[in-house]
Amino acid sequence: MKTINVRKTMDYSVLEWLRGYVPDSFYLSRYLAPTEIRVLYPSHHLDDPGIFVDSEIGKRGAKLISLQNKLKKAKTVHTVVQEMEKLNLDIYGKFKDGDVCELPEPVQETNLESLLEALPLLQYVKLPWNKVRLDVNDKGYFVCFGWIPATQELVYAGPDFVPTRTKEELAMRLADAPRGRGLPDDIVQTRANCGPSALAAYLNISTEQAIELIPLWKEKGWINPPQIKDGLEQYKQPHKKIKLRYRTEKPSEALGTTPAGLLFVQFTGSLDKRKYSGWRCWNQEAWKTHWIAFDGGQVYDINAEHPDGTRGDWITEEKWLEQIVPKIMPEHATGHYVKHILIPQRIN
Repeated sequence: MKTINVRKTMDYSVLEWLRGYVPDSFYLSRYLAPTEIRVLYPSHHLDDPGIFVDSEIGKRGAKLISLQNKLKKAKTVHTVVQEMEKLNLDIYGKFKDGDVCELPEPVQETNLESLLEALPLLQYVKLPWNKVRLDVNDKGYFVCFGWIPATQELVYAGPDFVPTRTKEELAMRLADAPRGRGLPDDIVQTRANCGPSALAAYLNISTEQAIELIPLWKEKGWINPPQIKDGLEQYKQPHKKIKLRYRTEKPSEALGTTPAGLLFVQFTGSLDKRKYSGWRCWNQEAWKTHWIAFDGGQVYDINAEHPDGTRGDWITEEKWLEQIVPKIMPEHATGHYVKHILIPQRIN
Protein backbone atom coordinates (compact mmCIF):
# COMPACT_ATOMS: atom_id res chain seq x y z
CA MET A 1 0.00 0.00 0.00
CA LYS A 2 1.24 3.47 -0.88
CA THR A 3 1.57 6.04 1.88
CA ILE A 4 -1.50 8.26 2.23
CA ASN A 5 -1.04 11.77 3.58
CA VAL A 6 -4.05 13.54 5.07
CA ARG A 7 -3.47 17.24 5.72
CA LYS A 8 -4.85 19.12 8.69
CA THR A 9 -4.28 22.62 10.02
CA MET A 10 -4.65 22.94 13.77
CA ASP A 11 -3.90 25.52 16.40
CA TYR A 12 -0.46 25.01 17.95
CA SER A 13 -1.94 24.81 21.45
CA VAL A 14 -4.07 21.86 20.28
CA LEU A 15 -1.07 20.23 18.65
CA GLU A 16 1.01 20.54 21.82
CA TRP A 17 -1.85 19.16 23.91
CA LEU A 18 -2.23 16.14 21.64
CA ARG A 19 1.50 15.46 21.75
CA GLY A 20 1.48 15.44 25.53
CA TYR A 21 -1.77 13.52 25.98
CA VAL A 22 -0.97 9.91 26.93
CA PRO A 23 -4.08 8.13 28.27
CA ASP A 24 -3.97 4.70 29.87
CA SER A 25 -5.41 2.55 27.10
CA PHE A 26 -6.47 -0.93 28.15
CA TYR A 27 -6.96 -1.85 24.51
CA LEU A 28 -3.36 -1.27 23.47
CA SER A 29 -2.02 -2.71 26.72
CA ARG A 30 -3.34 -6.10 25.59
CA TYR A 31 -1.00 -6.13 22.62
CA LEU A 32 2.09 -4.17 23.64
CA ALA A 33 4.95 -5.25 25.88
CA PRO A 34 4.96 -3.79 29.42
CA THR A 35 7.72 -1.34 28.50
CA GLU A 36 6.10 -0.02 25.32
CA ILE A 37 4.30 3.29 25.25
CA ARG A 38 0.52 3.25 24.88
CA VAL A 39 -1.37 5.95 23.03
CA LEU A 40 -4.76 5.67 21.36
CA TYR A 41 -7.18 8.54 20.94
CA PRO A 42 -9.67 9.80 18.31
CA SER A 43 -8.31 12.19 15.75
CA HIS A 44 -10.11 14.57 13.45
CA HIS A 45 -12.96 13.83 11.08
CA LEU A 46 -11.83 12.52 7.70
CA ASP A 47 -13.19 15.00 5.16
CA ASP A 48 -12.48 12.79 2.15
CA PRO A 49 -13.20 9.10 2.81
CA GLY A 50 -12.71 8.56 -0.91
CA ILE A 51 -8.98 8.21 -0.35
CA PHE A 52 -9.62 4.62 0.80
CA VAL A 53 -12.17 3.60 -1.85
CA ASP A 54 -9.84 1.72 -4.19
CA SER A 55 -7.85 0.03 -1.45
CA GLU A 56 -8.37 -3.05 0.68
CA ILE A 57 -9.03 -0.63 3.53
CA GLY A 58 -12.05 0.74 1.65
CA LYS A 59 -13.41 -2.76 1.06
CA ARG A 60 -13.14 -3.65 4.73
CA GLY A 61 -14.73 -0.32 5.65
CA ALA A 62 -17.67 -1.08 3.36
CA LYS A 63 -18.14 -4.40 5.14
CA LEU A 64 -18.22 -2.66 8.49
CA ILE A 65 -20.82 -0.17 7.27
CA SER A 66 -22.92 -3.00 5.83
CA LEU A 67 -22.73 -4.81 9.16
CA GLN A 68 -23.65 -1.60 10.96
CA ASN A 69 -26.77 -1.18 8.81
CA LYS A 70 -27.85 -4.77 9.50
CA LEU A 71 -27.46 -4.29 13.22
CA LYS A 72 -29.45 -1.06 13.18
CA LYS A 73 -32.41 -3.01 11.76
CA ALA A 74 -32.20 -5.65 14.47
CA LYS A 75 -35.27 -6.02 16.67
CA THR A 76 -33.69 -7.92 19.56
CA VAL A 77 -30.36 -8.39 21.31
CA HIS A 78 -30.47 -12.04 20.21
CA THR A 79 -30.50 -10.96 16.56
CA VAL A 80 -27.42 -8.77 17.11
CA VAL A 81 -25.58 -11.63 18.80
CA GLN A 82 -26.44 -13.95 15.91
CA GLU A 83 -25.07 -11.50 13.34
CA MET A 84 -21.87 -11.12 15.34
CA GLU A 85 -21.44 -14.90 15.52
CA LYS A 86 -21.66 -15.15 11.72
CA LEU A 87 -18.55 -13.01 11.25
CA ASN A 88 -15.58 -14.60 9.53
CA LEU A 89 -12.85 -14.49 12.16
CA ASP A 90 -10.20 -14.58 9.43
CA ILE A 91 -11.34 -11.05 8.51
CA TYR A 92 -12.74 -9.63 11.73
CA GLY A 93 -11.42 -9.49 15.25
CA LYS A 94 -7.70 -9.91 14.59
CA PHE A 95 -4.91 -7.56 15.58
CA LYS A 96 -1.92 -7.36 13.27
CA ASP A 97 -0.31 -4.95 10.85
CA GLY A 98 -2.22 -4.76 7.60
CA ASP A 99 -5.72 -4.07 6.34
CA VAL A 100 -7.54 -5.91 9.10
CA CYS A 101 -10.84 -5.04 10.73
CA GLU A 102 -11.06 -4.73 14.48
CA LEU A 103 -14.18 -5.57 16.47
CA PRO A 104 -14.66 -5.33 20.23
CA GLU A 105 -14.92 -8.18 22.67
CA PRO A 106 -18.50 -9.54 22.88
CA VAL A 107 -20.53 -6.84 24.60
CA GLN A 108 -22.43 -8.03 27.65
CA GLU A 109 -25.49 -5.81 27.14
CA THR A 110 -29.10 -6.84 27.70
CA ASN A 111 -30.56 -3.58 26.45
CA LEU A 112 -30.78 -3.37 22.64
CA GLU A 113 -30.49 0.41 22.50
CA SER A 114 -27.37 0.44 24.69
CA LEU A 115 -25.82 -2.37 22.66
CA LEU A 116 -26.32 -0.60 19.33
CA GLU A 117 -24.97 2.66 20.71
CA ALA A 118 -21.77 0.94 21.82
CA LEU A 119 -20.98 -0.82 18.54
CA PRO A 120 -20.25 1.97 15.99
CA LEU A 121 -17.32 3.63 17.76
CA LEU A 122 -15.69 0.29 18.54
CA GLN A 123 -15.57 -0.91 14.95
CA TYR A 124 -12.71 0.28 12.79
CA VAL A 125 -10.26 -0.75 10.13
CA LYS A 126 -6.75 -1.41 11.39
CA LEU A 127 -4.42 0.62 9.18
CA PRO A 128 -0.99 -0.60 8.01
CA TRP A 129 1.55 0.97 10.34
CA ASN A 130 2.87 4.37 9.25
CA LYS A 131 1.04 4.23 5.90
CA VAL A 132 -1.70 6.74 6.75
CA ARG A 133 -0.31 9.98 8.13
CA LEU A 134 -2.06 13.08 9.39
CA ASP A 135 0.21 15.98 8.39
CA VAL A 136 -0.15 19.00 10.65
CA ASN A 137 0.93 22.53 9.71
CA ASP A 138 3.81 21.11 7.63
CA LYS A 139 5.60 20.54 10.96
CA GLY A 140 5.25 16.78 11.04
CA TYR A 141 2.61 14.08 11.22
CA PHE A 142 0.68 11.70 13.46
CA VAL A 143 0.68 7.99 12.62
CA CYS A 144 -2.94 6.93 12.10
CA PHE A 145 -3.75 3.61 13.73
CA GLY A 146 -7.27 3.04 12.43
CA TRP A 147 -10.24 4.39 10.48
CA ILE A 148 -13.81 4.35 11.87
CA PRO A 149 -16.12 4.16 8.82
CA ALA A 150 -19.29 4.79 10.86
CA THR A 151 -18.09 8.24 11.96
CA GLN A 152 -15.42 8.92 9.31
CA GLU A 153 -12.77 9.48 11.98
CA LEU A 154 -9.12 8.54 11.99
CA VAL A 155 -7.53 7.23 15.16
CA TYR A 156 -4.00 8.29 16.07
CA ALA A 157 -1.48 5.91 17.53
CA GLY A 158 2.16 5.77 18.43
CA PRO A 159 4.24 7.22 21.24
CA ASP A 160 4.42 10.66 19.70
CA PHE A 161 3.98 13.13 16.89
CA VAL A 162 6.70 12.69 14.21
CA PRO A 163 8.26 16.13 13.71
CA THR A 164 9.93 17.32 10.54
CA ARG A 165 13.48 18.33 11.49
CA THR A 166 16.32 20.20 9.90
CA LYS A 167 19.92 18.97 10.15
CA GLU A 168 20.56 21.69 12.72
CA GLU A 169 17.64 20.52 14.87
CA LEU A 170 18.85 16.93 14.66
CA ALA A 171 22.29 18.03 15.80
CA MET A 172 20.79 19.92 18.76
CA ARG A 173 19.06 16.75 19.94
CA LEU A 174 22.46 15.14 20.45
CA ALA A 175 23.85 17.97 22.58
CA ASP A 176 23.64 16.01 25.85
CA ALA A 177 24.19 12.50 24.50
CA PRO A 178 27.44 10.68 25.38
CA ARG A 179 30.14 11.17 22.78
CA GLY A 180 29.84 8.66 19.95
CA ARG A 181 26.31 7.63 20.94
CA GLY A 182 23.09 8.57 19.19
CA LEU A 183 19.43 9.44 19.55
CA PRO A 184 17.40 7.57 16.92
CA ASP A 185 14.80 9.85 15.39
CA ASP A 186 12.70 7.19 13.67
CA ILE A 187 11.31 5.26 16.63
CA VAL A 188 7.67 5.98 15.77
CA GLN A 189 8.11 5.37 12.05
CA THR A 190 9.57 1.91 12.66
CA ARG A 191 7.32 1.10 15.65
CA ALA A 192 10.46 0.16 17.53
CA ASN A 193 10.39 -0.77 21.19
CA CYS A 194 13.17 -0.97 23.77
CA GLY A 195 15.49 -3.46 22.00
CA PRO A 196 16.01 -1.82 18.59
CA SER A 197 15.98 1.70 20.05
CA ALA A 198 18.63 0.91 22.67
CA LEU A 199 20.80 -0.79 20.05
CA ALA A 200 20.38 2.19 17.70
CA ALA A 201 21.30 4.72 20.41
CA TYR A 202 24.30 2.65 21.44
CA LEU A 203 25.66 2.33 17.89
CA ASN A 204 24.61 5.84 16.82
CA ILE A 205 22.49 4.55 13.95
CA SER A 206 18.79 4.74 13.04
CA THR A 207 16.32 2.22 14.43
CA GLU A 208 15.68 1.13 10.84
CA GLN A 209 19.35 0.15 10.56
CA ALA A 210 19.25 -1.50 13.99
CA ILE A 211 16.24 -3.60 13.01
CA GLU A 212 18.12 -4.85 9.94
CA LEU A 213 20.82 -6.14 12.30
CA ILE A 214 18.27 -8.09 14.37
CA PRO A 215 15.83 -9.48 11.76
CA LEU A 216 14.05 -11.77 14.21
CA TRP A 217 12.63 -8.66 15.91
CA LYS A 218 10.40 -8.05 12.87
CA GLU A 219 8.80 -11.44 13.42
CA LYS A 220 8.69 -11.58 17.22
CA GLY A 221 8.53 -7.96 18.35
CA TRP A 222 11.13 -8.71 21.03
CA ILE A 223 14.80 -9.64 21.05
CA ASN A 224 17.06 -11.60 23.41
CA PRO A 225 20.75 -11.13 24.34
CA PRO A 226 22.23 -13.70 21.89
CA GLN A 227 20.45 -12.03 18.96
CA ILE A 228 21.62 -8.56 20.00
CA LYS A 229 25.15 -9.99 20.27
CA ASP A 230 24.85 -11.34 16.70
CA GLY A 231 23.67 -7.94 15.51
CA LEU A 232 26.66 -6.22 17.10
CA GLU A 233 29.01 -8.67 15.37
CA GLN A 234 27.32 -7.95 12.02
CA TYR A 235 28.04 -4.27 12.63
CA LYS A 236 31.72 -5.13 13.23
CA GLN A 237 31.38 -4.35 16.93
CA PRO A 238 31.95 -7.73 18.63
CA HIS A 239 30.71 -7.90 22.21
CA LYS A 240 30.71 -10.60 24.82
CA LYS A 241 27.57 -11.57 26.71
CA ILE A 242 27.81 -11.99 30.47
CA LYS A 243 25.06 -13.33 32.72
CA LEU A 244 25.56 -11.74 36.11
CA ARG A 245 25.90 -14.04 39.11
CA TYR A 246 24.62 -11.41 41.50
CA ARG A 247 21.66 -9.06 41.44
CA THR A 248 22.04 -5.32 41.17
CA GLU A 249 19.58 -2.60 40.27
CA LYS A 250 22.23 -0.14 39.10
CA PRO A 251 23.57 -0.39 35.52
CA SER A 252 26.90 1.10 36.62
CA GLU A 253 27.41 -1.63 39.23
CA ALA A 254 26.49 -4.31 36.71
CA LEU A 255 29.13 -3.04 34.25
CA GLY A 256 31.80 -2.55 36.90
CA THR A 257 34.90 -0.99 35.35
CA THR A 258 33.47 -1.18 31.82
CA PRO A 259 32.29 2.35 30.88
CA ALA A 260 29.60 1.40 28.37
CA GLY A 261 27.42 -1.47 27.22
CA LEU A 262 23.94 -2.78 26.57
CA LEU A 263 21.97 -4.13 29.52
CA PHE A 264 19.10 -6.61 29.69
CA VAL A 265 16.95 -5.76 32.70
CA GLN A 266 14.72 -8.33 34.42
CA PHE A 267 11.65 -7.30 36.39
CA THR A 268 10.95 -9.55 39.38
CA GLY A 269 7.58 -10.96 40.35
CA SER A 270 5.72 -11.32 43.59
CA LEU A 271 6.22 -15.04 44.18
CA ASP A 272 8.88 -16.37 46.54
CA LYS A 273 10.30 -18.84 44.02
CA ARG A 274 13.57 -17.55 42.54
CA LYS A 275 13.82 -19.93 39.58
CA TYR A 276 11.82 -17.62 37.33
CA SER A 277 12.55 -14.33 39.11
CA GLY A 278 9.31 -14.59 41.03
CA TRP A 279 7.15 -15.40 37.99
CA ARG A 280 5.27 -18.66 37.50
CA CYS A 281 6.96 -19.81 34.31
CA TRP A 282 9.88 -19.06 31.99
CA ASN A 283 7.71 -17.37 29.34
CA GLN A 284 6.28 -15.01 31.93
CA GLU A 285 9.76 -14.19 33.18
CA ALA A 286 11.06 -13.56 29.65
CA TRP A 287 8.16 -11.21 28.88
CA LYS A 288 8.97 -8.99 31.87
CA THR A 289 12.30 -7.72 30.54
CA HIS A 290 13.68 -4.47 29.16
CA TRP A 291 16.68 -3.20 27.14
CA ILE A 292 18.71 -0.08 27.92
CA ALA A 293 22.06 1.33 26.82
CA PHE A 294 24.63 2.79 29.23
CA ASP A 295 27.62 5.06 28.76
CA GLY A 296 29.58 7.09 31.31
CA GLY A 297 26.86 7.34 33.92
CA GLN A 298 24.03 7.95 31.45
CA VAL A 299 21.21 5.57 30.51
CA TYR A 300 19.36 5.52 27.21
CA ASP A 301 15.74 4.44 27.60
CA ILE A 302 12.96 4.66 25.05
CA ASN A 303 10.60 5.73 27.84
CA ALA A 304 12.60 8.84 28.73
CA GLU A 305 11.21 11.98 27.13
CA HIS A 306 13.65 14.27 25.33
CA PRO A 307 13.33 18.02 25.98
CA ASP A 308 12.02 18.47 22.42
CA GLY A 309 8.99 16.37 23.34
CA THR A 310 9.91 13.13 21.59
CA ARG A 311 10.48 9.74 23.21
CA GLY A 312 13.86 8.22 23.90
CA ASP A 313 16.70 10.08 25.62
CA TRP A 314 19.97 9.74 27.52
CA ILE A 315 19.45 10.60 31.19
CA THR A 316 21.49 10.16 34.37
CA GLU A 317 21.42 6.81 36.10
CA GLU A 318 19.82 8.44 39.14
CA LYS A 319 16.94 9.86 37.10
CA TRP A 320 16.47 6.52 35.37
CA LEU A 321 16.16 4.70 38.70
CA GLU A 322 13.93 7.33 40.30
CA GLN A 323 11.69 8.37 37.41
CA ILE A 324 11.67 5.83 34.57
CA VAL A 325 11.82 2.45 36.32
CA PRO A 326 8.69 3.08 38.46
CA LYS A 327 6.82 4.28 35.37
CA ILE A 328 7.53 1.16 33.31
CA MET A 329 7.31 -1.38 36.13
CA PRO A 330 4.96 -4.16 34.94
CA GLU A 331 1.85 -4.97 36.92
CA HIS A 332 2.57 -7.27 39.89
CA ALA A 333 6.32 -6.64 39.60
CA THR A 334 8.19 -6.07 42.84
CA GLY A 335 11.56 -4.88 41.61
CA HIS A 336 14.23 -5.18 38.92
CA TYR A 337 17.83 -6.22 38.38
CA VAL A 338 20.35 -6.37 35.53
CA LYS A 339 20.37 -9.94 34.24
CA HIS A 340 22.73 -9.80 31.24
CA ILE A 341 25.28 -7.30 30.00
CA LEU A 342 26.86 -6.97 26.57
CA ILE A 343 30.27 -5.28 26.68
CA PRO A 344 32.91 -4.65 23.98
CA GLN A 345 35.11 -7.63 23.31
CA ARG A 346 38.80 -6.89 23.24
CA ILE A 347 40.50 -8.21 20.12
CA ASN A 348 44.27 -8.67 20.33
